[in-house]
Amino acid sequence: RPPRSTLFPYTTLFRSPLFDLKVELKDKEIVFEPPFLPTEGYAYSLRGVLDGWLKDFFAMATTMQRVDSQTGDYLNEMKEHFQMQCLLALVSELIDNTEAKCMEYRETFLQHSFLWTESITEAFDEFISDGAVEFVKYEDEDGNSFAEIMNLCGVYLGGKIPPMEKFDKEIVRLNSLKKGISDMKAPIDIHWLRVNAFPVKMSLVQYASKWEMQYTNFLKEHTERILDSSTEFIQRVRGGLMDKSPVDDPDNNELLYAVMTCNRDVKLAMEATKKLFPPIRDQCATLKKHGVPMDDDRLQQLDTAPAKWDEVIRVSFDVKEMILPLRAKEIGKIRQQIDDFTQQVEEYRKEFCERCPFTHEFTYEESYSTIDEIGRAHV
Repeated sequence: RPPRSTLFPYTTLFRSPLFDLKVELKDKEIVFEPPFLPTEGYAYSLRGVLDGWLKDFFAMATTMQRVDSQTGDYLNEMKEHFQMQCLLALVSELIDNTEAKCMEYRETFLQHSFLWTESITEAFDEFISDGAVEFVKYEDEDGNSFAEIMNLCGVYLGGKIPPMEKFDKEIVRLNSLKKGISDMKAPIDIHWLRVNAFPVKMSLVQYASKWEMQYTNFLKEHTERILDSSTEFIQRVRGGLMDKSPVDDPDNNELLYAVMTCNRDVKLAMEATKKLFPPIRDQCATLKKHGVPMDDDRLQQLDTAPAKWDEVIRVSFDVKEMILPLRAKEIGKIRQQIDDFTQQVEEYRKEFCERCPFTHEFTYEESYSTIDEIGRAHV
């Protein structure tokens, strides 16, 4: 009988594994292929194969006829032999221990089960709503918030989002999780099994990448839309103030009103726009930190935007002074129109009071005829 020390510990028993066992993610479950126990959909199981080997081993006792009685075999003697029963117990213990170790190894992947069991979209929506803040905390002298000012000027801000520190922390957590899974050793040997966890490891890495990309893609799209919208606003008011002057076409009221609208927007967003660029830079820095850089054209636009806005402010003051006579002239026209309209209303009221049928002396036909006549005269 071999000494027990040659059978234990298990790590010294096998020079090379007897089976290759694959670990996969199927239908949101981490499974072994082949399974340890008989399972529907699988041709065989590990325990089934080992039981077959043991039965074949004992079947050898039936191939030799008994010497003492010349009939029968030695199967009962083999089954009842004490040392053989000890070896069977050791084999059973080894199988149980191997399965338990495999289940422990499986738990290292199950601890990240949220990657494939939870909805990425729902989790991200909850992240966005939890701790969302204003893009910029600012309020002008008239009590307009930063978001209201940007909305009036046509600059897209989107909804409230959490601060960049929270985004950075979550992206770092997911990236570390992905790296940790990727660095896990595969395959590994557990006693008499070579466990190939490469399939499940790759599946989890892909899921972790999807979670990470949900955050980085949103942040990149959000940054691009705000940057594009702000630069378009600057370009629009800059062109409206500098392309064509109302002084060169004093009779063009539409041009005058367009320039005055640009002046209004510049005045409204003068300080708010200056506060827009630092948080955009913070978002770009966060994206760059996590390997998602902005394209060079947008970065150049961000670098030149403050200088262009200062130029727009300077031009706005100059244009405002240049169109001041035209503005005063237009105000005079509007006042004259108001006076003329007021005079028309007074004349209509006077005629209505004098001619309309306010007494019983008028018949129904005369009353409606008079009202219709007055109405047609002032249409």
